[in-house]
Amino acid sequence: MRKAEETALRLKKVLLQDKLNVNVEFMQVLESDLYNLLENYLALKQGSLRIKMDLTDSGDYRIKITADCDRVKNIGIVKKI
Repeated sequence: MRKAEETALRLKKVLLQDKLNVNVEFMQVLESDLYNLLENYLALKQGSLRIKMDLTDSGDYRIKITADCDRVKNIGIVKKI
């Protein structure tokens, strides 16, 4: 690989990593909102919700959400509008 290509690749990686740096408050709000949403449908185990954010090579966000739950809640029949 030529020096210019290596430099461009390194710069791209730095810029992508800089894009991923989200503040702590954002992650706390995201985790709280997701927990509240999932709690409507699942009996989540306390403290089991995990959120991992990465960037793809093209600069898109990839978000992985994992949680443990004891059961799926019975929400009844949902009527179509």
